[in-house]
Amino acid sequence: MAKIFIFLDDTSEFYKLSKNLINSSEAKIFSFNIIVHKFLEDKKIEHEIAESYLSKEDHFKIFDTTVSFWEWHESERINKEFQYEDVNVLGLLNTAEFHHFLVRELYKFFVIKRIIEKEKPDKIFVNNRFKNIISKLSSNNHISINQIDTKKYNFLFYWDKISYEFNLGKFPISIQLSRNNYQRIKTFFESIICKLFSLDLKPNENKKIILFVEFNPLQYSELFENLKNYEGIVSLLNYRRPAVWNMDSLNFLRKSNCKLIRMENFLNPSDKKLISDLVIDYLEKLERLWADDYLKNKFTVEGITIWPLVKEILFETFRKRIYEYLSLIFFTKKILAKTNVGCIVTLNLFGESEKAILNLNKNNKPSILLEHGFANYVPEISRFDITSGLGIFKDKIAVWGDIQKQYLVNVLKIPEKKILVVGSPRHDKFFRQMISTKTDSVRTVLITPGLFDQTNAQSGTFSYLRLENLLRKTFKIFESFQNVKLIVKLHPAQNPDSEYIKKLINQLNPDVMIYHTEPIQKILEYCDTVVNIHTEVLPSTVLLEALIMEKPVMNISLVDENHNFQFIKDNAVMQVTDKSDLEKHFKTILYDEDLRKELIKNAQKHLQSYLSNQGKASKHFAGILKLF
Repeated sequence: MAKIFIFLDDTSEFYKLSKNLINSSEAKIFSFNIIVHKFLEDKKIEHEIAESYLSKEDHFKIFDTTVSFWEWHESERINKEFQYEDVNVLGLLNTAEFHHFLVRELYKFFVIKRIIEKEKPDKIFVNNRFKNIISKLSSNNHISINQIDTKKYNFLFYWDKISYEFNLGKFPISIQLSRNNYQRIKTFFESIICKLFSLDLKPNENKKIILFVEFNPLQYSELFENLKNYEGIVSLLNYRRPAVWNMDSLNFLRKSNCKLIRMENFLNPSDKKLISDLVIDYLEKLERLWADDYLKNKFTVEGITIWPLVKEILFETFRKRIYEYLSLIFFTKKILAKTNVGCIVTLNLFGESEKAILNLNKNNKPSILLEHGFANYVPEISRFDITSGLGIFKDKIAVWGDIQKQYLVNVLKIPEKKILVVGSPRHDKFFRQMISTKTDSVRTVLITPGLFDQTNAQSGTFSYLRLENLLRKTFKIFESFQNVKLIVKLHPAQNPDSEYIKKLINQLNPDVMIYHTEPIQKILEYCDTVVNIHTEVLPSTVLLEALIMEKPVMNISLVDENHNFQFIKDNAVMQVTDKSDLEKHFKTILYDEDLRKELIKNAQKHLQSYLSNQGKASKHFAGILKLF
């Protein structure tokens, strides 16, 4: 009997199949994501979850392989062709964006490869995207590949489309803009605002400046307030995200005397003409490089080249962005030449603007990488620390406390002289004594589900099913509790994962209030207890914020591996899993006052070692910056 497989990556593909094929006893259907799985489950169609063919080692291999491709553009030949002002133009592609794209493609590649290796099918029905993958895998297997439809797969890099959310009265509005339209609107809006309120930093400024790259000024408001008496100028280079997006941000920038560094003030018409001429030259080089097989061997996985699978989208991305990248090189070079930069402060080193300013810093102006998220790395998950850039940053690293410092010294072997222990400037306000807005006797429980980060290659359909089962169980248990109110705060990221979880919660319990982009501090202030759902790898920053605000925390792990985080060793949270006796644990954390006090006490001890300069980190860090 022939082995006929059907690979479904989108629900629309199901309707392109004949009923005879779907009902055939010879056909086996595979779902490739949670949406397709739930769709087939609702229709009571027997199928297998394709990701079940991946081993634990495969998940790690997908992540590690993706990281190994980060420097694909680094070679003598490519550097010779694509370097401008000693900066590799192709290397300016946002590393996180490239990783996000490639890890998804490798995930599918590995799943399909493992199924074919194990099952050895005779015939496969697939979409156009999967057809290309299988054609690379089946050259010697004589598999009959049948395309379900002729629709071309629409590849998108993460920042090709930019979502923007705002409230119109009580109604949340979400719009999507293309990358080019977003930049045009941002440039136009900032131009008006800066001219009206004199926020521009102009070229040839002699005063020393502290250059902050891609900072949210409101999130770091206390840091900027502590720099108001700086004798030089505090400036913001916000190429990706706007520094001004509402009245609060505008009023704060005016009050704090921050200046914005904008491209239109540094590039003149002759610069733009030269950039346009260079674009023509670099596009010709790009076509020549893509026309031969040089890159074919650079993108090899388990002896098979995946270059044909990524070739087209990479070419289109560079074709559309080559002008942008060259403009960034011109812009950042002029910043360094025409201003007196005393120090550069950045939150990461993988974005386009960060890469440009750091790579062009030929005079070795002091630069500081400021830790900006809760990253309690432990040795068993050390492979993931590469995404923070901590191990590869060349200058000073400012960390939140001694726990992170010891990790950098002992595990990453970073010299102590490179490490500044400053605390977390963004969390100073969380230590301020606040008057609670809570006025009733109802106990409010805040549930904070973490995101399934696709870039780690650790999650999939089974992760979502596990989360769904946990939420269903949790809501059912709390129905029996008196005077308990549930609210949910999602991760503020704008991605399909957040939307899926939001819809899931609405289906399971439509009465639960869901917050998304609202400030977490006000929500924490209102609640009595936090139930944090640890989805994978790193803990959520909201867990740390709940500890700061003295809220008893239950941390429910959705992963079987018990990573030995310091907050667990310090008993700063009630640590359980989704397989625990949750009803018993919920009652304990809600009503056992001795335990609640003990958790808060332990949390404060933990914070002493994890966060230095509590409530004063901004003042401490500002003092360091003023010395440069």
